[in-house]
Amino acid sequence: MKKLKGFTLIELMVTLAIAGLLLSVAFPAMSGFLSDKKLTAQANDLIAAIRATRGVAIKRRTTIDLEQKAGSWANGWEIQDAANAIIREGQGNVGITLGSASAGIISFSGSGIRTNIVVNFTVKFCDDRGKGRLITITGLGGVSSVCWVGYGVADESCAPDPGCP
Repeated sequence: MKKLKGFTLIELMVTLAIAGLLLSVAFPAMSGFLSDKKLTAQANDLIAAIRATRGVAIKRRTTIDLEQKAGSWANGWEIQDAANAIIREGQGNVGITLGSASAGIISFSGSGIRTNIVVNFTVKFCDDRGKGRLITITGLGGVSSVCWVGYGVADESCAPDPGCP
C-alpha cells in the first residue's frame, strides 16, 4: 500500500484554531500601535511645519504665518506670507481631533522670533481612545515639549498628565 503525504483535516483545523487565537490576541495591540503612530505623525507634522515656517521667515526676512486649516489644527495647516499666498500646506489625519489649542496662528518675524509671544503655544491632538499628544512651543519658536497624554502616567516634561477630553 502506498503512503500518502500531506495534512489531515484535524491537523489543518488545529493549525487554523491556533492562528485565529494568535490573531485575536495580536489585533487589539496592533490597533493601539497604529493609533499611537497616527498621533505621533500628526505631532511631528505640526512640529516640522513650525520649523519650516520659521525657516521661511528667516530666509525671506519677512513675517510668515502658520495658520490652522478650516478652523482646526486637526484639519491641517497652511504656511502663508503677508499677501495670504499659501507657501506650503499639510493635511490632518482622519480619526484625530483637536483637544485644545492656545492659538490659531503662529507668526514668525524675519529674524525667526515669534511675533505673537504672549504665551507659549500649545496644541493637543486626541483620538477616539481618549489618548493624545500635547505639543508646547516656546515664545521664541522652539519646541519645549512633546508629551503623551491620556495614558495615566506622568511624563517628565509634561507632568501632570492633562488627559484628553
